[in-house]
Amino acid sequence: MEALLHHSLESAIKQSNFYETFRQISTFGQLPDTAIKQLSNFITDATYDVISASYSDMEGRVLFDSLTKQFQDALKEELKDEKTLHELQSLLSDLLEEMKLNYIRSSKERKPEQTIEELEEIEQVAEEN
Repeated sequence: MEALLHHSLESAIKQSNFYETFRQISTFGQLPDTAIKQLSNFITDATYDVISASYSDMEGRVLFDSLTKQFQDALKEELKDEKTLHELQSLLSDLLEEMKLNYIRSSKERKPEQTIEELEEIEQVAEEN
């Protein structure tokens, strides 16, 4: 969650003209990156605290459960949309390709026997499920 917040904040801030001007001042060169990191850490910690505390009382639990239900309903609706499904399919395909490339790269660094053992373990787990 922290990484997602960091990325989102960084993207939003970097799109502003203020950011580029601020970075050009040598003294403040690293300040935006540090501030983004601190802000994302703060938001992540605060979010965790809010979610944890929401279950400590009945009203918070009801509100959180309602939010969860609304999210589930919105997700179900989005998954019915063809455009969303195609985008998810594309993202999953890209992820699988990346995983294959990483596996091939790492298998080049290992002995063939290790790779065969891993394949046998994967096949055994697949058969059990």
